[in-house]
Amino acid sequence: MSGGITDEVIAAFLPGYYTWPTEVQQGVFHTVEIIIRKSAHFGVYGLLGALCMFAASRFLERRWVQVALAFGVSVLYAASDEIHQLYVAGRSCEFRDVCIDVVGALAGILFVWLILAAAGGVRRRKRNRIWV
Repeated sequence: MSGGITDEVIAAFLPGYYTWPTEVQQGVFHTVEIIIRKSAHFGVYGLLGALCMFAASRFLERRWVQVALAFGVSVLYAASDEIHQLYVAGRSCEFRDVCIDVVGALAGILFVWLILAAAGGVRRRKRNRIWV
């Protein structure tokens, strides 16, 4: 469904794209479309992982439990989303997409983990500061 937009984006970045032989256009289109779709999987699940990690950090004290919960929720959602696609016409269930989703979720979890660790360090420094 996003093919028309992908075609226009390619044409904007590759002058003369529409004058290329059809086979070359199709090859470039297919490659760019895969990159866009897989990047979207990674990004959306990165956001899911980050939000799950942030939510877990509000309710759970131990960092490893926060990570485990955020990771578990993200993996279950990624797997259920792909299984759901088995029942949607024109869609397919791909293990590769689950793997990309999981790596994206891990990136989001790591991002929030680093932010929380930095914020904790700042809080500790403020608490231990001696006012003269």
